[in-house]
Amino acid sequence: MRGMAFRSKVLAVASCLFFAIVVSGCGGSQQDTTALVQQRYETYWTVLQQVRADFNVPATDLEKVAAGTLLRSLTSETQQLRTIGDVYVGAPRRAVQSVEVDGDRSYILDCIDISKWLLAPEATKIAIPDQQVQAQPGLYEFTLAQKDGSWYVTVSQQVDSCTL
Repeated sequence: MRGMAFRSKVLAVASCLFFAIVVSGCGGSQQDTTALVQQRYETYWTVLQQVRADFNVPATDLEKVAAGTLLRSLTSETQQLRTIGDVYVGAPRRAVQSVEVDGDRSYILDCIDISKWLLAPEATKIAIPDQQVQAQPGLYEFTLAQKDGSWYVTVSQQVDSCTL
């Protein structure tokens, strides 16, 4: 019963989608930096999906792509999932709408649909039926700040709905 309550909480948190990204950056043109930010953002998603789908991928891998309170949130959530024996199956659908670099800040807008990224017991990897998930894709804004030559997401928030 406790596991079901946690699953509901995890789904609610997942719909808010806390994210963190680390992006290595050094010099170069604005276009190069923008491409690098987007590339590292894609790496963030790859690592997050691997950690959430497979108990053999250490949660500490999140440190490669996340920082600060967002890292702590992602790590805690992952550890809770593993404690109850759940993983995510499927994948979110996403479409980056824009990447903007403004000095030591970057902003990414991404349309994200998590309706096919579902919880499942790790043992079977079969999605738990009748999950309450966000029905409509959300447009999320990620604010990244540069620190020590790397980019870190400092804010992630849903700003609107969107269509994929």
